[in-house]
Amino acid sequence: GPALFNLISGFRSKRILVIGETILDTYVLCDRPEVAGESPIMTLRPIERRHYDGGAAIIARHLAALGARPILVTALPRDDQGESVRHRLMADGVEVRAFKVEKPLCEKQRFLVGAQKVMKLDLLEPLVLDAAQQDDIIDLIAEAATGANCPGAIVADFGQGLFSPGLLARACSACRKHIPVLGG
Repeated sequence: GPALFNLISGFRSKRILVIGETILDTYVLCDRPEVAGESPIMTLRPIERRHYDGGAAIIARHLAALGARPILVTALPRDDQGESVRHRLMADGVEVRAFKVEKPLCEKQRFLVGAQKVMKLDLLEPLVLDAAQQDDIIDLIAEAATGANCPGAIVADFGQGLFSPGLLARACSACRKHIPVLGG
């Protein structure tokens, strides 16, 4: 309706802060070979893998597609994978302020046969941030919130370890001082 249209058109050229975990979403397209095998196990034959940037990264990318100018504060691995994510997002109009970590991106694999999801596999090593690292990420958030003139922020906790309850409260507090609308 018109209210939704006005809300979305109001995003145009606005700075929106997005804070949260970037996840690698992998879709594994499979067929089910006719194999006489042991039971009761599922037999899948992977044909193709498709990788997408998920989690907070896809929220930021959608905001950019709606005409906003999102700033994404996220943890990225200090390797080629992290650099690839950064370049893809920047190419789509997302400003990336990455907190560098030593762990790879969390990956969620979904296995599909035709259009049917038959299995999901979560491959993650949860992040555990020490006190100094927690201070660093709060500084990144506060700097982004202060300098960007953002009318809104989205805090997206996907449960991968970036936010402890205490850090989540500090992140919201760092935003609230400077940003009128805070969502999660």
